[in-house]
Amino acid sequence: MIEESIKDICKKLFEHEIVKITVDYSGGNDEGYFENLQLHNKEKQIVNVDYSEIFGENTEIEDDTITDLIANDDQLNQYGSFAGEYTCNGTITINTENGDFDDDGQMTYEEYDSNPNSGNIYGDAAWKLVNL
Repeated sequence: MIEESIKDICKKLFEHEIVKITVDYSGGNDEGYFENLQLHNKEKQIVNVDYSEIFGENTEIEDDTITDLIANDDQLNQYGSFAGEYTCNGTITINTENGDFDDDGQMTYEEYDSNPNSGNIYGDAAWKLVNL
């Protein structure tokens, strides 16, 4: 079981010259996902990381672990379980040096308008029968 928080992981990544984390998300209507975790160095390059070199030989931390921690953090994930009549997508960017984050997300709400329809399938004939 992972005991580290996303804050702990960010601090440790910064100590190893990872200055930015990005992760994409998309969802709505009770479904959604976070994917495409990327780690960036000071030269703004995307880098691959051997997590055992950062967190120790027996670490359970991997890309999916970090992605899940971001997805389950109430401050970072503004859409929760993606439950609602909307669709959204975006990228969360975390500065590992100072903890600042940005979510460039976009959301589209689904609205349902009332569209009542009533009448009489018999047309004028029913009116004539009733009013004889």
